[in-house]
This record gives sequence, C-alpha cells and structure tokens, in this order.
Amino acid sequence: MIGQGARDHAISPMPHKQRYALWQRVLLHTCVIVAVGLLMLGGRWFWEERYLPSRTVGQVGERTITRRDYLIVLELNLAQFILKTQDKIKAYDQIMQTSQDEKARSFAEQARQQYVKGLDDTLTRYAQLRGGPLRYIVLNQMIEDDLILQGAARDGVTVGDDDVYRTLAAKLLSPPQEEPAIPLTPTLPLSEVGSAAMTPAAARETVVRTLSAAYDELARMLTESYGISPQISREDYIKHTVHHQRVQLLRERIGFDLVPIQEPPPQLQAYAQVMVLTIPRPITATDEFLEAAYARRKVQADVAYAQINQGADFATVGKPYAVEANEDYEPQWIVIDQLFPEQAEALRTQPLGEVGPPVKSTAGWFLFKVLRRELRPDENTVPDMRVAAFHRWLEHQRATLPVRRFPEPTAMPTGLVIPPEDADHGHTAAPTPTPASAR
Repeated sequence: MIGQGARDHAISPMPHKQRYALWQRVLLHTCVIVAVGLLMLGGRWFWEERYLPSRTVGQVGERTITRRDYLIVLELNLAQFILKTQDKIKAYDQIMQTSQDEKARSFAEQARQQYVKGLDDTLTRYAQLRGGPLRYIVLNQMIEDDLILQGAARDGVTVGDDDVYRTLAAKLLSPPQEEPAIPLTPTLPLSEVGSAAMTPAAARETVVRTLSAAYDELARMLTESYGISPQISREDYIKHTVHHQRVQLLRERIGFDLVPIQEPPPQLQAYAQVMVLTIPRPITATDEFLEAAYARRKVQADVAYAQINQGADFATVGKPYAVEANEDYEPQWIVIDQLFPEQAEALRTQPLGEVGPPVKSTAGWFLFKVLRRELRPDENTVPDMRVAAFHRWLEHQRATLPVRRFPEPTAMPTGLVIPPEDADHGHTAAPTPTPASAR
C-alpha cells in the first residue's frame, strides 16, 4: 500500500499555479525567440533595402550617386547582356540545325558552348548582385554620363524627348545583329535621324512596347530556366534605357557642335601597299626579348625588301607575314599625318613605284610601296575630329567638376566581363595614330 501511495503521489497532476507559471515561461521564451528572429529579419531587410541602397558611392560636383542608382545600372547592364547572349545562342542553334556545312556546324557548336558558359557565369553574378563589391567599371560609366549631362546643361546643349524616342525606336527596330550608327550632319537634323516618318507618339509607343517585351522575355527566361527573378523593375529597365540613349545623343551633339564643318579638309595621302612583319609582345616581354625579336624580324624584312626590288611580287613575298589569311596587299589610301613620324617620313619621301627600306615601329617592321600621293579629303577625318574634340571637352569637365568615389579604388578597377559591344555603351574610342593596315 505504501508503494502504491508513493506511485499515486508521483503521478499526481501539477497544481494549477505551477502549470500556469510553466506556460508563461514557455510563452515568454517563444515570444523572445520570435522577436529576435523578426528583429534579425527586419535588421537584414533594413540593411539591404534601406541603408545600403541609400549610401553614397559616387559624387560628381554637387550630385551624388547612391548604391541604389548604381545597382539599377549594374542590373540593366547584366540584363541587356543576358538578352543579347540569349539571341546569339539562338542564332547558333539555328546554324547547327539548318547548315549543311560540317565546319560551320562545328564552329557554331563551339561558339554556342562558350556563350552558354558565359551566360551561366553571368547569371550566377546576377543572383548575388546586391551584396557584392562595387564594380568600378560600372560606377565610372555612371560618373562619365553625369559629367556629360552636367557639362551639356552648363553649355546649353540639349536633346529633346522626341529625338531620344525616335532614335531609340529606330535602333530597337533594327536587325539584332546590327548596331546602327546614328550620324549627325548639318543637313539632317537630329529629330529626323532614325525613323523620320515616325511620329513622336508612335516612337514612344514603340520604345515602351519593345522594351517591355524584352523585359518580359528576360523575366520568363530567368524564372523558367534559372529559378530567379529580375532584380530591376520593368519601369526602371525602360527609364534607364531611354536615359542611356539621351546621353549617347548628347555625346554626338557635343561633338558636332565642337566640329560643325561638313566637308573634311584635304590632307596629304599616299596610295600604297603595306607589309607588316610583326613581332611578338607577350606581357612578360623584357627589353632583351624585344631587341632579339626586332633583330630576327629585321633579317626577314631585309630579305623581303631585296626580293621585291629584284622583281618579286609584293603580295607573294608578303604572304608568309600576313596577319590575316585573306590578306591580298591591295593598295589603300593612307593619311600620312596620322602615322608615327618614321612611317610618315617614309610615305612622304619614298620614290613612287619603289619599295623603301624597312621602317621600324612599335608593331614591328614596315615595308611601303608608294604608288602615288595626293591632297584629298578623308571621309573619316571629320568623325575622328569630332571624337577627339569631344574627349578634350570631357577632360575639361573632369577638371572642372570634382569627382569622388566611395570608397576610392585601391587597385585595378574590377568590373563585368562582358563583350565589347555591351561594355561600350555607345562610347566611341579615341582615334589611333595608325590605320588598321599599318598597325
């Protein structure tokens, strides 16, 4: 009986007060855990969606660039790259399915694999955008665009909305493999560039419709193929694409205003055949390596020079040294003053119809056969002059407006690995001192 009573006492119900106190402790602990979890989630949301995006990452004059601005441009760049890469993959798929040429199909398959790998790498970065380090190549692009906008406003250079939408509509309606140039000439007002017959309302509707369709395709591809959603809204995608077009037109308008001439001035040009015996220039090349490479090529250049002067055909002698397999060494017009001094001197003084001695330059050894010299306009002169004038104007803006980055880069800037046409963003490179055939 005693044992039974002890057992009954051991399993007797907990008094009401004790049960209530235990329930209160459990509830309190649960609330604390939930509150801490919510606080952590709220803190992370505040950090990622409010604090980080509002931080200043760049400043041009009085205007600040926030991380939110930067992320939108970064995501826009990646989105456009993804869409263009997807178009190229589809094009190679079509070649693989329709071409009867085995070599063409093999090349298309290899190229497709490279684009697919690049797309996968980009999508990996796309999902990790917001917490990643600054890509200074993107920030520098934004700073340069802001310098153009502020400098143009100060100089009274403007581009109307109708011009922006018309030219952008013409670009969007162009075949995808082309990147149409938008020339500005005194006889063709900016508002008539692109699709002159398109009304402003139709142009705007075309831009919004086409960009919306591109955005929807991007969202569909990301969701169905990779399980992620675009981090840029449709409105921001359209807004910043239009903004980029405005900056591009301002670049062209500023260049035109700085160099308003229509006809290029005549310049002394040589109609000549050019042979280049190039030397290797690895990144690790030492002075001794380059000196030896120049010496070896000089022997070959002397032999070629002697053979041609003894009656051998210029193209036949130059075939082993051709940079491109289809190089035919056809004569071409070369603007003499655009060359390096030693090259220009050779083209200016060599007897017509003869090959001069090898000329040393940074690319290697050059052989020139000048057929005639004339004062003639160069169709590339005016565009090159405008580009050069614009870059001088832009450097003046850099000197006038203080530019800061937060934080300032401490090493070589890091950026997106994207094709040249996507990284370019309409920026035109400065002219080089030698023509393509004489580099």
